[in-house]
Amino acid sequence: MAFAPDFHEGELFCSALARYCARMGYRGHVVTLRAIFGTPNASLTIDLPSGLTTFVDQLPPGTPIDVGQIIDGHTLFPVYAPFLNRLRHRRVRLGMKGLNRRGYLRWGNTSNRISNARRLRFCPCCAKEDQKLHGETFWHRVHQIDGIEVCLKHHVFLEDAVSICDKTPVTPWIPADNRFAEVAPRQLRPADSDHRKLVAIANQLSWLLNSGYRIRGREHPWRHYRELVCDRGFESYRGRIDFEKLEAAICSHYGSKLIETFTRCALQPGRLHWLRDLVLSCDHYVPPLHHLLLINFLGYQLDHFLIEVLKLPKKRMDACHGR
Repeated sequence: MAFAPDFHEGELFCSALARYCARMGYRGHVVTLRAIFGTPNASLTIDLPSGLTTFVDQLPPGTPIDVGQIIDGHTLFPVYAPFLNRLRHRRVRLGMKGLNRRGYLRWGNTSNRISNARRLRFCPCCAKEDQKLHGETFWHRVHQIDGIEVCLKHHVFLEDAVSICDKTPVTPWIPADNRFAEVAPRQLRPADSDHRKLVAIANQLSWLLNSGYRIRGREHPWRHYRELVCDRGFESYRGRIDFEKLEAAICSHYGSKLIETFTRCALQPGRLHWLRDLVLSCDHYVPPLHHLLLINFLGYQLDHFLIEVLKLPKKRMDACHGR
């Protein structure tokens, strides 16, 4: 590589690479992959990119960044990590280090695999600040977490990133547009209960991004979920979970509008099929947002659940509660 890409604090790996490619004048993702990774088989996705070892090996000598720093500081892996057992945790990290872009997706229910089909989002106020401080905008990784719909720093809604010219979705290959700073921010209303719930969810997911937690060994939350669900009266007289009743209660707790916001589709009976995967099995992958929705419904904040129920070491909680 001609020079080492600079990584802003909290920037996605794909964002730093997209800015580098723009400066180098690369055109097309195949050309870019060959130039940077030596092969078109690497995966420059928003959440879990692959080929990171090859990328680091091609950096100029003395560049102060390694693969572990990229994974933990510039991808969304830390959000997934607490809900992966030791084997899956290892497989995902190895998949990101290597060039096998599909290897780390091969587990559990295929309908619940880690999804790379994500939309990029931005905060207009952050974009304006980035321009002032850095002379350019970039993709913030915290804004790309499923379930985070608001910017906690500026208390405005995040915006879907589309091309300023033709309104088509922006891909990870395209740097953040400086003109995003011109978009009028949509303010949150503190008196709106749905807005407060969005902030609470965002606080917990943002905290998770930086917490460093992961479930070690073979322990998985599903046994605890089942016990807590039964304790709260969702077990039938035959000893089975009444999922119809549980789903109705969760929809009532959050409201249909928020559930539709989180699931990206119209609410229909049986739509929350991920509840069965959470409560009945430890073999299926379920997105962190769905874990959080159930955990909060059961009366726990995420950090308290990890510490009090799963017995993980206590860590600083202020960010989780918005302090």
